[in-house]
Amino acid sequence: MPLASPARVRAQKDALRSARRTLLLRLFVGGSGDVSAERARVPPVVDHFHRGVGDELRVDVLMWENYDTPDWRPPQTAIFDNVRFDDIDLFVGVFWWRAGTPTGTFDPETGEEYPGGTFAELARARELYRDGQVRRILLYFCDRPPPPEADPEQVRRVTELRERLESGPERAFYRTFRTAEDFADQLRDDLAAATDEFVPRRRAPAVIPQFVAKLCDRYSQEADFANFYTAGLRDHRGAVHACVLWGDKGEGHESFVERLLATRLRRVAERAWPGEDARVADHEPRWPEGGTFAEMQRRLPRLLMDEFDDGYMDGDLSAAAVTALPAFRRARLVVLHHDVQVTRWTAATERLLAWYLDEYWGTLPPDPERPEILLIIKLVYVGPPAAGGQDPAARKAARQRLRRELAALCEPRPGGCRRILLPELEPVRREDVEDWLEKHCQVDESSRARELAAEVFHVSGATERRPMEELEDDLRELLKRIDFTGLDTSGEFG
Repeated sequence: MPLASPARVRAQKDALRSARRTLLLRLFVGGSGDVSAERARVPPVVDHFHRGVGDELRVDVLMWENYDTPDWRPPQTAIFDNVRFDDIDLFVGVFWWRAGTPTGTFDPETGEEYPGGTFAELARARELYRDGQVRRILLYFCDRPPPPEADPEQVRRVTELRERLESGPERAFYRTFRTAEDFADQLRDDLAAATDEFVPRRRAPAVIPQFVAKLCDRYSQEADFANFYTAGLRDHRGAVHACVLWGDKGEGHESFVERLLATRLRRVAERAWPGEDARVADHEPRWPEGGTFAEMQRRLPRLLMDEFDDGYMDGDLSAAAVTALPAFRRARLVVLHHDVQVTRWTAATERLLAWYLDEYWGTLPPDPERPEILLIIKLVYVGPPAAGGQDPAARKAARQRLRRELAALCEPRPGGCRRILLPELEPVRREDVEDWLEKHCQVDESSRARELAAEVFHVSGATERRPMEELEDDLRELLKRIDFTGLDTSGEFG
């Protein structure tokens, strides 16, 4: 039976994937034991990527360690077969000083045995790329000096590969890095760019409404943020800007930030730095939970530093030290969004937020040459459990106190960050869904919008209001049944 052509194989794979609701891409990671720390960063980077694209796209990470089982065949042949290498979409190759161990596979042109598994994997990936079966090849070389025990022959083989990529017949673009975190940050940006090249062409109708669904009834927060941040870039270039986004758990703090990153912040960056690399980098450093103010104040700078360089050894954990890191300076706009879970609004939490905005970041001098910095504090109010003996009146009083103290925290003041308290994220009303359907989904008849909105609310048994995170799931399902032709995503809130 004749073998199918590469083009036909690719067409068959695309047809199978397009039939699924979720697009699946297979990413193979090649690299020797000297880059194990970098390879370990790939799954978290992919997890972060998944949070940004929702359920429309999935990347399956493949590594040789997952398939390194006893086999009578040459090791590299077994790995190629076990991971179904010829079916991968993306190849990531990471190099430092090790070429690896002999593979039992040979270069068909020279007849020489490949010096290491990653060399053999890269050669196969290049063949598949020329045949149109591999979409992208992403290569990274570590610039750290080799350790004293490094084998000179291994170093030579890696150096020769890098030189061939720079100026030889195999010329190709690659990136360099110094630390594992530096590598992870670059891969995060490159993965988004690599998937953008072909995913929107095949899945645009499913991707666009995914973001539209994240802003139902969030126009006031978006408008207030836009006025605040565009004025800051215009009149206070180089200063640190901060916004506090608050509301009950389940009201879509994370999805609101995802929406800003995917739409408004990207467009603002393109206009603020026209003709430049207006890259927007988002990071979500952990927020310290529990303990005294002194304990949380000590932990927070370390958690922030670890987001950019978890091998940092210096004792200086200041904002100036963080912004001087190479991993911090690769983007034009750096967005740091913290997830602050509040069960009880305590004096220690309030004091830590004030210190973070007023002193840690607030004392950083403005610098137009430094990446712009935007802080987003996602304050998720869980509140004391009702079963704990607190009546509804007491819970209401606690929320009112929280609102007053957040407003005081975000009042303009000399020194400290520029800041704003956005309106509270509240449950969504049925009439807001009706308006949203008419505006974004071209549901022309009000009666049809009311019918669809009633259907969404009937699913949960709700009558007038629903938490945003619950509603988003149902809106996405609803959007799959609506004709997206002409979907309005170019307006002020699109």
